[in-house]
Amino acid sequence: MNSSDAFTFRRSLSSPLAMAVLVIAAALLATSAARMVLRERTLAAERQALEERISALEAERRSLEERLRTAATSESVERLAKEHLNQKNPGEEVAIVEPLEVTPPPPSEPELSWFARMFGSAGWIGHLFNFFAR
Repeated sequence: MNSSDAFTFRRSLSSPLAMAVLVIAAALLATSAARMVLRERTLAAERQALEERISALEAERRSLEERLRTAATSESVERLAKEHLNQKNPGEEVAIVEPLEVTPPPPSEPELSWFARMFGSAGWIGHLFNFFAR
């Protein structure tokens, strides 16, 4: 490559069209890189959420397995039969306790203010007016 070829190459790179093409290419590469970074962050957040959901589901599964183990025992089957099916063991006595019916106390009269006690129909001035009104 002689010096005139290098000069022509350098001159062609400094032309406005070449600069525009290089700027557009750089912008496209930067946009693509930014999209890749944003996508990676989104995927990392989704992965974290899924890992938390997996751990919660595993804890729920362990809890359900424990309930299944305890429910499979004969004592729990007997307890459930007594509670839900009203069954009893042979020779066992069952007593039904009914709640007492308690009648509520009669409603008390509301407390009257001093003005109502004095001037109301039950007050002494009210009785005086009723006496004269007859």
